[in-house]
Amino acid sequence: MLFRSPLAVHLFILYWGMLSFITPPVALGAFSAASIAQASPIATGFEAMRLGVAIYLVPFLFALNPSLIGNAPAGQVAVDLAQTALGVALVAYATQRVMPGLGVVSHLSAGVVFAAGLCIMMPQAVWLRLGLDLMQALTISGCLLAGVCVVEWAKGHAAARAR
Repeated sequence: MLFRSPLAVHLFILYWGMLSFITPPVALGAFSAASIAQASPIATGFEAMRLGVAIYLVPFLFALNPSLIGNAPAGQVAVDLAQTALGVALVAYATQRVMPGLGVVSHLSAGVVFAAGLCIMMPQAVWLRLGLDLMQALTISGCLLAGVCVVEWAKGHAAARAR
């Protein structure tokens, strides 16, 4: 059963209602910003969606992980919130193709960071259904991120030497 509590259902619906402010064709927030900036409203709405792609995943995480809405011991809530925040941050960095300390990354590296962010934010129940435990999933994600960092650092180092 996906939705285990009425609170998760209500938060899911409320959250998606708030996402309408950046999702075309409604996109009231994006369209207001476009009129102030004298830009194309639809293009601004789609850019807002691209920049906010990570927040489209959060309501599903409420439904999959009850500790994100406080239905768990305090230690578990803290760990799951930190894990989810890291995953959401990585997905956001990937969609913007900018990593802290590395600058602009390639499309391939951004795709790997996106996948690692998804792996990190998924709750333990999802990994158990796939036959992995959480530590294995986090290890895979960490290796992917380390590989991206090494490749992007090497590319930046090579470019600096060429100058």
